[in-house]
Amino acid sequence: MNVFKVIGLAGIVVPGLLMAQTWTYTPPAYPGVCTNPAVVGEWTMDYETAVQRAAAEGRNLYLLFTGSTWCPDCDTLQNQVMSTPAMQTFMRESDAYWVWLDFPSRRATNAVERGWLCHTNTGLFTLEQSEAILARNRQLEYIYGSIKNYRATPGTLNMPTFVICHPDGSYQGEVTHYRTWTYVTPDLFLWKTRRIWNDDPWDVQDNGVPGLSDDAPETATPITDMSVDKQVQVRTLSPTDGADWFAFTAVPGFTYAFALEGQLLGGQGDLPVGLIGLDVYVGTDLTEAVASSSGLLGRRQIVTWTFDGTEPCAVSLRVSGSFGEVTGYTLSYRQVAVAAPTARAIRRTEGVFYDEAGTARVAGLISLSVSRSGFLSAKYRSPDATVSFSARKFWNGVDKNGAVLSSISQGVYRLDVRLPGTGDIFVTLTDPAFEAPLNAVLREVTDVDPHWADAYQGYYTMVLEPMLTEGPSAPMGYSFLTCRVRPSAARSGKTNYSGRFADGKSFSGSAVFRLGDSCSAEMIVLLSNRRYRMAGALSICADAEEARWTDPSVVTVVHGTQMFWAHTTGSPDTSFDITVSLAGGYYDMRDSLTDYLTLYPGEGAVCLLGPSMLPFSEFYGFAQQQLDLTMDVTPTTMRLAKGQTNPMRARFSLNKRTGIFSGSFRMPMESAIGAITTVPVRFAGVLLPGWIGGSGGCDDGCGPPTQNTTPYKPFGMGTLWFKDKATSEQTGRLIAVTTSYPLTIEELAN
Repeated sequence: MNVFKVIGLAGIVVPGLLMAQTWTYTPPAYPGVCTNPAVVGEWTMDYETAVQRAAAEGRNLYLLFTGSTWCPDCDTLQNQVMSTPAMQTFMRESDAYWVWLDFPSRRATNAVERGWLCHTNTGLFTLEQSEAILARNRQLEYIYGSIKNYRATPGTLNMPTFVICHPDGSYQGEVTHYRTWTYVTPDLFLWKTRRIWNDDPWDVQDNGVPGLSDDAPETATPITDMSVDKQVQVRTLSPTDGADWFAFTAVPGFTYAFALEGQLLGGQGDLPVGLIGLDVYVGTDLTEAVASSSGLLGRRQIVTWTFDGTEPCAVSLRVSGSFGEVTGYTLSYRQVAVAAPTARAIRRTEGVFYDEAGTARVAGLISLSVSRSGFLSAKYRSPDATVSFSARKFWNGVDKNGAVLSSISQGVYRLDVRLPGTGDIFVTLTDPAFEAPLNAVLREVTDVDPHWADAYQGYYTMVLEPMLTEGPSAPMGYSFLTCRVRPSAARSGKTNYSGRFADGKSFSGSAVFRLGDSCSAEMIVLLSNRRYRMAGALSICADAEEARWTDPSVVTVVHGTQMFWAHTTGSPDTSFDITVSLAGGYYDMRDSLTDYLTLYPGEGAVCLLGPSMLPFSEFYGFAQQQLDLTMDVTPTTMRLAKGQTNPMRARFSLNKRTGIFSGSFRMPMESAIGAITTVPVRFAGVLLPGWIGGSGGCDDGCGPPTQNTTPYKPFGMGTLWFKDKATSEQTGRLIAVTTSYPLTIEELAN
């Protein structure tokens, strides 16, 4: 923010108002800044003393250009960064001088009379002193602003700007976020400051703290990734130690290359040009370097070394220079040759990622295949993205246990694969949409009985019941889902599903189907389109067809995970996120509906029931009638009973083949002013034959541990929905929404 533009604008628009106000100056966030002497690690306004001491002592000089009384970005920087404990600790350990260069407003009568800069009731600066300080600050702004040539206007800086200088006061770098200070954090600010530090020839770089050196083998900087080209940004050698140390773990059979180039850094032209060297040691044994080289500054030198040991080993690198010199250098390192692991071919296999650091939801799916020659093909699919990976000569490492390792990147995504000698395949994926890396365990198709899916063949009906909802327009009804497991599921690893959401939207897709724990299989649902997302891991018990009459099998969410349904519109008024529970069972169109009813408690009439509470609409008002109709049930059909009163003209139909029922009715609603509106309503749901949670279920591993204590579900569960209007919480205007309520088919007590 330009101080001159702000002052000029104020002078044009409201000069009289500003001159008339009774304004009292508030000092900067650190009251002592006005009177503090130039002391290391503390704010001061004494620029002249600070720069003299910095040059004499070889310390950094940090300058903060700020407008303390008029600049909102400057206030944000003070509140979110400068006043935090992390920043104050950083200042104390910085071994540098910190100078506050303020540009406050002085358009107030009492401020001019009493001294407008750092004015308090007792007064700290006279008017003449304030004018002199401001003139000096403007001169410094012109000097440092001319270096960057901001907005083609030499001599101006955007407020606030944090400038880092060499001990002689020469410009080194800056931290600035013009118009984006709202989003700055102490970690981000300090990270950028340290990056500038790492180009400073007067500082020791390895630990990022000036004046404190870690140039010793036992405190070497670790190198964690040698598989791809890496380059260390410009570093410096300590003026006293003359060496920097690095450490990494060497793998048997691998060859490594290190490139070292020394150079003079800016402002160091008067220093003598000496030698810079690189030595490679096994462990920290400095008796004999296994590889080394040395050369003059400005000349690139390369060291290659092959580790011929049998076990992984710690290795140390030493970068050294002539004693007493301050020299900059760049070190790069890479793995130039790899062992030839005997990686077996992997047929196409699939797995699931869970967001373990977040909500234990299904985060995505991964499919993977690798040829014997090492060509990889993989695809990652999440509700938000689909990413394909491919690479030749994929395997490029071996860990100490003999597992073959490799990694590949695709944009911001990174895939790491670990293949033990036998057994599962371990995959880690880095997706910036998640806080922590995602992990999956893949089972090879060759290790599984090709007929394992026979125990799960058949058709299943399931209902999704909302448990936790976020969003004012989240539907309240039950969604439902059906799926058919075919004999080909073992070979293809897929099964199909379809259903309807609680707002009336239909959906369908293909799900991953894989062997689960003991007597269960897992069905991984991942549905994503432009607006709707649904994901979950379902546990399906084996041999459900045989057991459905005496011990009905249950389909549930895999224990420890959450299934969810989300609707994203870009507006918080119409977007929602719903965590759902899932219950379902085996359904066969050939079975008798009346036989199914004998599995449920109650001997009374079978009824189609609306919600326990009368539906309500902000726009239409309260419903004047409730849906409560008797059903006639035969072994093959279900319909509304004849002869009963049907004031809302409800219609009902059941597809016996799928177990899905649907219909409509007209619901009268009365507003607060007495207006009656007849609203058309639709409904749909699914039958849950035999799902009587208290009757037993499967062995351990089939669904959650509390399955046997779960209360029974109604014979049929679904939702009723109608088009509605609601007031937007953002704009206050009416917006179109879909309102829904639960609907059930139940056998009442006699």
